[in-house]
Amino acid sequence: MLLRNIAISLFALTAFCTSAMAQEKQVDKLYAFGMASSFNDSTVYITDIQEVSGAYVTEKGKKLVNREEYSYQLRDYLKSKGVAYPTCMTSYALEKKDINKKMERIRKKYVEKNNGRHIVVNISQDEFHYKGVSPEEGVVNVDAAEAEEAARKSHMNKKKQNEKVNDKKKTVHKGKP
Repeated sequence: MLLRNIAISLFALTAFCTSAMAQEKQVDKLYAFGMASSFNDSTVYITDIQEVSGAYVTEKGKKLVNREEYSYQLRDYLKSKGVAYPTCMTSYALEKKDINKKMERIRKKYVEKNNGRHIVVNISQDEFHYKGVSPEEGVVNVDAAEAEEAARKSHMNKKKQNEKVNDKKKTVHKGKP
């Protein structure tokens, strides 16, 4: 009896997840901004409102698909700038007026009512820009030049790691006859 209930529950869950995934659509425009802070210091980073192309939302609830991937883009950018442990969030809206309201609430909290508790750093769109994310496994949509550069860097990093491993092996074998 218990086994039957578990099997029915798993089947229902699989059917629900499959139907939810099938209802995604790409939008022409999506507006987004990001905010990040670190528990290690009092600095708050806020991006400009950006127009994101190539984003997907669910048809039913207009939820951003793979929302966490957008926050990871901001996190990776900040880490590349030397921020140790940023905690990032991405806010989005389909309408410009809605995203402006959300940005206003963040600005009131961290800029106007700050009282010196936070250092607010604005990140311009020239410094950081969100890239659209496809629904299949969170693939970031990038242009060919960026993809080629990323692949080249990845290849170089792997090559350096292999050289370090080979150097360690040579060091270990020198002491043995």
